[in-house]
This record gives sequence, structure tokens and C-alpha cells, in this order.
Amino acid sequence: MSGLRPRGLGPAASVVPVASGRPEGFDPRRRLTALPTAFLPAAAAGAAFHRVYGPRSLLPLVVMAAAAPTVLSGLLSVRRDGTRAPLWRAALAGPVAWLPCAWGLLYRRESLTLGLVRRMGSDLLDAPHRVLTVITPLPAEGALLILPFTAVWLAAAAGAELALRTGTVLFPALPGVAVFGVAVVLGAGGPGTNVPAAAGFLVAVGLLVVLRAPRVHTSRPRARRAVPAAVPLIAAQALVAAVVAPVATGVDGRTPVSLRADAAARERAYVDGGNPLALVGSWLLDPARPLFKVRAAGLGDQDWRLAVLTDFDGSTWSPPGLLRPTGGRVPGGSAGTPEAGVRRVALDQRITVQQLGGVWLPSADRPVRVTGPVADRLVVDPDTGALADPAPIRDGDSYQVASRVPVFDARLVQYAPTAVDPAMTRLPDSPTRDLLRELGQQATRGSTFPYQQALRLAAWLREGRVFDVQAAPGHTYRSLEFFLTESKRGTSEQFAAAFAVMARSLGLPTRLVVGFHHGTATPDGWQVTGGDAVVWPEVEFAGVGWVPFQPTPGQRVTAAPAGPAAVPSGPEGAAAAPGAGAQRLLDDARIIDAPHPGSGVPGPSAGGGGRGGLRWWWGFVAVGVAGLVALGVWAGSRALRPWRVRRAERRGSPAAQVVAAWRRIGASLHGAGMAAPGTLTVEEVAEFWDGYVGESGDRSVADLAALVNAVGYAGLEPDEAAAAEAWRTAARVAEAVAAGERVRVPE
Repeated sequence: MSGLRPRGLGPAASVVPVASGRPEGFDPRRRLTALPTAFLPAAAAGAAFHRVYGPRSLLPLVVMAAAAPTVLSGLLSVRRDGTRAPLWRAALAGPVAWLPCAWGLLYRRESLTLGLVRRMGSDLLDAPHRVLTVITPLPAEGALLILPFTAVWLAAAAGAELALRTGTVLFPALPGVAVFGVAVVLGAGGPGTNVPAAAGFLVAVGLLVVLRAPRVHTSRPRARRAVPAAVPLIAAQALVAAVVAPVATGVDGRTPVSLRADAAARERAYVDGGNPLALVGSWLLDPARPLFKVRAAGLGDQDWRLAVLTDFDGSTWSPPGLLRPTGGRVPGGSAGTPEAGVRRVALDQRITVQQLGGVWLPSADRPVRVTGPVADRLVVDPDTGALADPAPIRDGDSYQVASRVPVFDARLVQYAPTAVDPAMTRLPDSPTRDLLRELGQQATRGSTFPYQQALRLAAWLREGRVFDVQAAPGHTYRSLEFFLTESKRGTSEQFAAAFAVMARSLGLPTRLVVGFHHGTATPDGWQVTGGDAVVWPEVEFAGVGWVPFQPTPGQRVTAAPAGPAAVPSGPEGAAAAPGAGAQRLLDDARIIDAPHPGSGVPGPSAGGGGRGGLRWWWGFVAVGVAGLVALGVWAGSRALRPWRVRRAERRGSPAAQVVAAWRRIGASLHGAGMAAPGTLTVEEVAEFWDGYVGESGDRSVADLAALVNAVGYAGLEPDEAAAAEAWRTAARVAEAVAAGERVRVPE
């Protein structure tokens, strides 16, 4: 045995027991850990699609898509005799199993025929494009859900094969990382947040590392050198995160990176139905023309929206050019977020088109769902909630709308700052713009907060100007100048456009809404005619949303759905703002002359600008928190590593524990100056110990060296007592090294 010159069983060495009885290639630990290490990252990555589809329809699908291929790979990876099976078995079985699983989960209402199989393949190829162009959350349809189902299936299958066929630690998580990245990018801008999904994915990867990490001794110099060597890499990653994360997520005030926005921008659904603002004048000149009829239970006086105009180029106000297909849903907007000073009332309507024409669909603000024949081809502006049918509306078309109508409390909105929305304050350069700014400053002189500024601007427009349906139409810079300084006669088109442009020149974010007053009550609903056409402006307030104002004098009074049937006139004989109730009219009459209670006089966008100025700090806060978490995890891992190593070492058989105790002795003596134990025989390690302790007569290390040789080469199976004695010897060596001084290595 001495002539074999066995090495000293250092950390890199291994002992192969003789006559184990297991077939070559069988690794029970790898098979047991492969299932969770493949299933958990794939399922956690698939959960990140929740911003695209919604968690209710997605999560059961993701669990099944991750579990099925994982179990399948586990069954097919090993033959009956325990040897490793070829990869082609799982590669062929995967697609065969995918088809019935996808059919049972996504297309079970249809018969499984060759035509359906072809359509499933077509749906899978078309799914990325549809996912990027349909407004989130997507409906729970098989043609759309087939994308996350297949992605998670592939990630789980690939992860299981990597876990079963390789000894690497993190490679089985790479397919899940790819799916998680795709899900995050596709969900950018969707409802909700990916923070829980990211936390779950990190936990899944952490469990993978715990289950598959090799047992190593941290006392090796190479392992000790790896920690400081990783510090520059971690610092570089933190720097990249600090630079890239704010841009990618939008916390620096810029638009976050989103493939969805890019794909939608390439597919602008311009509707060809004329600018509804230009139609207001013709509708008013034909006041008896029936436009549409509304039936709604419990409806009070309610204004109807047709289109929202956000862009002004100096010649015309126009609606957003980008409209998106929805399948009848109208997600997004302030209706789904908490709003200060706003309560919302549910309102269901059935609208029948008569002689409206065009492509825009009227409804109460804010619609959340549309049903009926037009729902399948409906397109929506998700920011404003405006509805349109790409095909021209036909007389007699009918559809149902579910809305959540806002009712504003002016007492709570009163001191709100305006929102930071540069697109809604943009005006083209023109001498007329400067003139309108001067007029706006005169009209709002003495205002101490934005809401009061808007009220005074509306009141100034109502004073000394006349509502006249015969007035010349138009809302260009020149038309507005003529209206304000010369004719002083106009329709709601000129009053609302003048308010919006003058308010923008003062820094108030504004937009125009083309719509209708509630109409005339009839036995079978409300009849809306051309005489009910109206245009009004809205101002955006931070934390509140868009608040309507009424600068047009002499129009009929309206109320909120929950308000009384009759509402008193507003200040200076003005009509109520759309959606305003009696209480808001009374509050506005008080607020218009009320001083600000604060000591200072904030500007129109003082509050909003403050918020915008601090948003970029969130990127550094996120990086700092991530760094602290990483430092805590690293420190905890370092503190628990000796305990984990000792626990792992003492869980094996007595023979394995004897070998582990000898490795511990080698590591201790290596720290005292001995050469790397992997380069020495067990006899040389024992000789170093004898030289280290001198002539003490301690033969425990030499006896243990002989036992290690017997275990490694003779197949000796020691008992528990021998294992316990080996650990006591290792402890004595460690204590002696800790208490002593380094000595010269024997020559």
C-alpha cells in the first residue's frame, strides 16, 4: 500500500467507495434535485407575464406548463437499469406531450383535429405580434396564452435536462432567466408591478444554488482569493445598474424602454372619420338632428364624450393618432388608480347610433368595457379612454358600455398642484401665442393656486363674450385672436380652444373634449341631438387626473349622475362644468376669490415640478437598497458557511465522515504552513503534524491516516465510534493550530 503513494485527500480529491452496487451513471441526488431546480425558475419566470395577461388566468397555466415537462424529463432521463438515457428520447417526447397539454388547457372547447393543430401553430407564430399590439391586460384566450405556455414549457424542459445531465450550479436557471427577461419586457407599461415576480424568481434561483452547490472548503487560498476578486465585478454591475436602470424603468423622468410602445408606434391605427371638433359647428346649426339614443338605469343628467383632443399645432386640435385594439376592454387611465378628491359612480349604458356618422363612439367617461357587435373591432386610446370603430358607424348600430363616472370634490382638489406633463403644455411658437399669454396673465392676475387660476380664466372668457351658434368656426391661432379681441362671439369650440391654449401658455396642462350634453328625456331613454353638441377643456392635476372646466356662457346646466335633477347656475351665470354637481358649483363660487392659506404663492406647476425633480433619485435609492441586500446576503452566507460545511460533513456514512475529518485536518495544517494537502500523501501529512507538535507521542493523526488509506483502498467500513474519534482528532488539530505558531515545513 505504501508503494502506491496515495495523495493526502485534499479538498479537490474524492474517495470512490468499492462495491457500491449502483450502476455507473446513476446519481440519485442529481435526479432528486433536478425536479425543483427546473420547475421553480421556470414557474417563477412565467409569473412575470402577469402584467400582460393578469394573474388569475396566468398562474394556473404557468404551474402546469412548468410541471409537465419537468416530470417528463425526470422519467425519461434514466433507463430502468439506472444508466443515463440518450437526450433524443426527451427531445422527441417533449413536443408530443406539448400538443395534448396545450389543447387541454387552451383549446379544450374545440375538437383536436389536424385543422386545429395547424391553427395552434399559426397562433404561436402570431402571438408575439398580437401580444405587443393589444392593450394589456390581454384577454384569457388560447391564441394569446399559447405564448407564455410554450415559453415556460421550453424553459422547464431545458432546465430539467441541464440539471440532470450536467453538474453545473446555475446553468439550469438560464432558460428561466431568458423567459423572465422576455416577460418583463413584454409587460412594460402594463398594470401592476414585477417586484413580487422578481423576488420570487430570485428565491427560486437561490434554492437552485442551495440544492446544487458543491461542498467546498473555504479555507483554500484560491477560495479566499475569489471573494476580493469578485468585488470589482460587483461594483461594475452596480454602476451599470445605476446608469441603465433609470433609463429602462423611466424613474429618471424619461419614457421607459418598452417593445410594446415601439410595436404600437409602428402600427398607428389612424381613424378616417374627420376631426370631430370641426363637426361641432355643423351639429349646432342642425339642432334637431337625432345623433344617438342612450338607455341607462338610474341616470341623472350626464354628459357624453365623443373624442379627446390632445395635440395642437397652431392650426388645429386633433385626437391622438395612436389607437389600439382591445377586444372590448378599456384598461389604464386614472379610473384604475387612487385619486384625491374624486369618487366614481358605476354607470351602464346602451347606446344606439342614429345619424351620428364618423367613427367615434360616444360614452360616459370613463368606459371600462364595451360589448356588442362593435366590441371585436373596437380601437381605444388608452390614455384618454376615447372609443372608435375603424369602420364607419352605421345608423342603427348598438352597443353597451360600462363606465365609472368621476364626481369631483372641489374642496379636495382645490390646492392640488398641476401634473408634470410636458406634452400637454406644448405650444408652437407664434406672436399670437405671446398675445394669448399676456391675455391669460391679465385674466388670472392674483391667482394663488392652479385650480383658482383655471376658474378665473374660465370666468374671464365668459365675461363680455357671447355664445353664438352662427359664429364662424375655427380654432387656429388667428381664429382665436379674432375671437378674443374682435368678434367676441363664438361656439363652445372657440371658448374651449381659447381656454386650452391660454392655459397652456401659463403652464397648465390642458386638453379638449368633444361631446354632448345629456339630451332630452324620452320614455325609452335620452335623445341626444345636434343642439346638444359641446366642447369643454380639462386641466390635469397631480394625484387627481383630468378635471373639466366650462368657459362657455349660456349653455344648459348639467349635473353628475348622483346629483339633484336641478342645479343652480354657477358663478357669473355660467353653466356647470361637465360632470359637476351642485356642490362643486357652490365650492367654485367660493374658491375663485379665496386666498391661498399658505405663506407663499405657489406657481401653477410648483408641486408637480418638485415631484419631477426628485424622481431621478429613485434610481440611486434602488441601487443602494440592492447593494445593502447583497451585502447582507454575502455576510450571512459567510457567517453560516462553517456551520453549513460542518453539518454537511457529518451527514454522510461513517466512511465519508472519516474522509471529511481528514480533509479538515489537512485544511488546518495547510493554514499552519503545510503545502497543499492535495499534493501530499497521507503519511506526509501525518509527518508534518509530528514535526509541528514535536515529541509529544500523539499518534492519533498517524492512526487516522492509516484508517483513511484503508477506507479509500481496501473498502473498509468503519463504525460510528471511529467516525466520532476522527472528528475529535480533527478538533484537537484545529485547536493546536489556532493556539500555536507557524513552523517550518520539514525537509
